[in-house]
Amino acid sequence: MAPAPTGTSSAPPPGWCATACRSGALAAAGRTGARLDALADGDSAYLAGATAYAAEPTRRGGFGMCGRRDEYTPVGVTVPYGDG
Repeated sequence: MAPAPTGTSSAPPPGWCATACRSGALAAAGRTGARLDALADGDSAYLAGATAYAAEPTRRGGFGMCGRRDEYTPVGVTVPYGDG
């Protein structure tokens, strides 16, 4: 691999990992913790806007990397091969 041209760097800026973690995984964990605390206090108001869906497999018994699995095709998606 050729070295980067002088004056340029392909390295991320300092602190990028901490920034990404704080705005990503750590922030999501904080929101999850707040919701769990609310549930523990008997407050389930944030669930009022929730929606639940049920889906049946469109193909059963396909092969996956770790064994057999069923496939679920989202509504409006064209399956690329056969009926299974």
